[in-house]
Amino acid sequence: MKISDIKATTVTVSLEAPLRHAAGAHWGCFVRTIVEVETAERITGLGELGGGGESAKAAVRGLKTHFVGHDTMQQEALYWKNCSPTASFYNNRNRCVWRLDPGSGALSAFAKGAGGGDQFKIPNYASFVRDGTLYVSDSGTFLQVGGRILRFDAAGNLYVS
Repeated sequence: MKISDIKATTVTVSLEAPLRHAAGAHWGCFVRTIVEVETAERITGLGELGGGGESAKAAVRGLKTHFVGHDTMQQEALYWKNCSPTASFYNNRNRCVWRLDPGSGALSAFAKGAGGGDQFKIPNYASFVRDGTLYVSDSGTFLQVGGRILRFDAAGNLYVS
């Protein structure tokens, strides 16, 4: 069964009273995006994405080129297609951002900080932009002010401004 289409529909549910949850409360309305994944056999699976609007729909549309044609029975391959290697592979023990080769499964250090002994302290929250540039926040030394955001090119070279 191969994925043939992915669609997003934003829904808003009016609330008569505030909806309370662990992080606070929603007032007035509750917004979610329903994600439909359809196979070539016309089987549809439904999921939910927090938030909504055009940005959520655009994010789901962006998945189409990545997932359409993928065999739904190949769960592990689908998992690795869906995972952001940086979200899964930055860590504090080695204080680096890992690069994953999907073909071989090999890991190598992509970036270790600003260089010259200025290694990441607590790397977290990596984000790629379309040209391959990677932004990584570094919380700095625990209980000290010193956080920063570092920018790397697609080869792992630090941008110095």
